[in-house]
Amino acid sequence: MQLATAFATVLLATAVAADWSLKITTRSGRTLTTHGTLAHGCTNYDSQFDLSSPVVKAEYHDNTFTDTFEIFAGKNCKGRMYRNSEGTYNIIPPYTVKSYHVY
Repeated sequence: MQLATAFATVLLATAVAADWSLKITTRSGRTLTTHGTLAHGCTNYDSQFDLSSPVVKAEYHDNTFTDTFEIFAGKNCKGRMYRNSEGTYNIIPPYTVKSYHVY
């Protein structure tokens, strides 16, 4: 009985701690992956990353707490936007991305 309880506890902890991830790929071949556990508001990509090349692909893996991602052409989640759920998507037409939102 104790082994079954311990196993169930480990499974629950793993499910709760599972991260979502959002990977974007630019036309120049660079990739940038962000991840988290909970949904959160708009996040600007850090200026240390060169995202001047348009994004051509987005790959999103959700978790228990999130199921949707959005990428935006402008900072603070403004401008052109692309929204989808879990999966890998070609962004057509490609555009530069400055912020994202996962919920």
